Amino acid sequence: MAALILYGSWFPFHWIHPHPDEVWWALTNLDLLTGRGDLLGNVVLFLPWGFATANAATARGGRPWVWALVGGAGLAMLAQAGQFFEMHRDPRWADVVWNLVGAGLGWTASGIVPRRAGTAAWALLAGSAGAAWLPWWPSLDPARLQRHWARLAELGAWQGPEAAMMAGLTLVAGCGAAWLLRGPTTSHGPGRTPVSATVAAGLVVVLGQALVPGSRFSAGGVLGGLLGIGLALGLWRHPRATAVALVALQVLGGLAPFDLQPQPVQAMHWLPFEALLGGSMLGNAQALARDAWLWGCALWFARRGGWPLVPATAVCAALALAVEAVQCWMPSRTADVTPALIVLGLGWGLAAWRAASMSDRA
Repeated sequence: MAALILYGSWFPFHWIHPHPDEVWWALTNLDLLTGRGDLLGNVVLFLPWGFATANAATARGGRPWVWALVGGAGLAMLAQAGQFFEMHRDPRWADVVWNLVGAGLGWTASGIVPRRAGTAAWALLAGSAGAAWLPWWPSLDPARLQRHWARLAELGAWQGPEAAMMAGLTLVAGCGAAWLLRGPTTSHGPGRTPVSATVAAGLVVVLGQALVPGSRFSAGGVLGGLLGIGLALGLWRHPRATAVALVALQVLGGLAPFDLQPQPVQAMHWLPFEALLGGSMLGNAQALARDAWLWGCALWFARRGGWPLVPATAVCAALALAVEAVQCWMPSRTADVTPALIVLGLGWGLAAWRAASMSDRA
C-alpha cells in the first residue's frame, strides 16, 4: 500500500528543482479547505492504508492506531516531500491532514468489518452507493435537477458502458439488501426473497445520482440499474452465479459500444494510470472507482461461493487485460493495463485480509 500511495503521489515522475518561493509557500500554507476533488482524493487514497495496517497490527499483536496514524503521518509527509520535485504536483499541509482522516477512517473500519454481524451486506450497499454517487456532494438546486432529468431523454450507444456498470452496482446493492432482510431459513429451503428491499436498494443507488452534480446519471444508467435489480432478485442466493454475472457485465461494459475497427487505432498504455491523465479527471476517477469496486465484488462473491481465490483472480485479470487489448481497435475507448493490475492487487488484498482475519480468530 505504501508503494502504491507513493506511486500515485509522484506520478508521472517529471522531476524538477523546486523554486525556493514555492517551497516556502507550501510550508507556510495552512489552509485546509482545498478543492472537493482534491480533498476526497486525499481521504480515499489513505483509506486502504488505514485498513490494511490496522489489520496487520492486530494479527501481529501490535497497536493498530500506531501503524495506521503514526505510520500514515510519516508516509503522507514523505509523499508531500517528493511532490516538491514533481512538476505536476502541489504539496501542502492540507493533503497530510486529509490523508490522516482517510487513514483514521480505514483504521475504524478495520475494527468493525470483521466483527459485526451483517457487516458484509452493509458494505455491499454502502460501497455500491458510494461508487455510483461519486463525487458525493448532493445538491437540491432545481436547475441542476432539471438538467439531470432531461438526460433521461438521451439514449445512445455511448451509454453502453454506463448501463453495464450501473447493472453491476445495483446487482451488488440488491444482494446486500436481500441478505439483510431475507426471511428465516426453514426445512423447506431458504427464506423468502425480500423483493421490496432489493428493488428499493437498487433504485436508491440509481436515482440518488440525480442529486449529485457531476454524477453519471443517464437513461442508459437507469436501464442498466433496472437490469441489475432483476439479476439481484434471481441471484442473491447464488454467490457463484453473482460473480459470473459481475464478470460478464464488466466485460460487456469494457467492449461497449462495440465499434471495432479493421485496424488498431491506438497503442496500449503500459504505464499504470498513465491513461487517466487525459480527459476529465472526475470522469476518470468515477470509472476507476467503479471498476475497482465491481472487480473486487466479483472476486469476493467467487470466494464466498467456494471458488479458490488465486484462480479466480487470474481469470478476472486475464479477462480485464483481454478487454483492454481489444480496445486498441476501438476509437471511443482507451486501452490501459491498469484494470488488470487492479484486479491482481484486489486478489492479493482479499487473500491477505482473509489470512489476517483467520489469524485474529485463532
